Amino acid sequence: MRPTWFEVTTVPGEPLTVVADDLGNTGAGGPRTDMKLVTIHVLSPAQQIARLRNTIDAMFLQRAMNHGAMNSLVKKLEGALAALEDGRDRVAYNMIAALGNEVRAKFGEGSLLDSINDLLQGK
Repeated sequence: MRPTWFEVTTVPGEPLTVVADDLGNTGAGGPRTDMKLVTIHVLSPAQQIARLRNTIDAMFLQRAMNHGAMNSLVKKLEGALAALEDGRDRVAYNMIAALGNEVRAKFGEGSLLDSINDLLQGK
């Protein structure tokens, strides 16, 4: 196994820079170095909640859930958003977790649950 060195550079507001260098190994093709710029978009919790709301609305319009289920989930999202606006982050987190539990119980695993898990894990 050839040793490889990676350098990651971050500057606020700039793309992430990753440099990979095989440290001068002279395998097939000789020494190699490569650099790539990667842009990462981080959504605020409020933006993530808005995306979840859009997903729930779309599922309702596609008849993947009934009005009662949609209303229950939307109320939890509205409560989480209000908690965030009041600076009660733990309450917001708990409301999103409750939403995830409800989705899991009603719909099982899937894209909506994946979105909720991403929000809870800060992705």
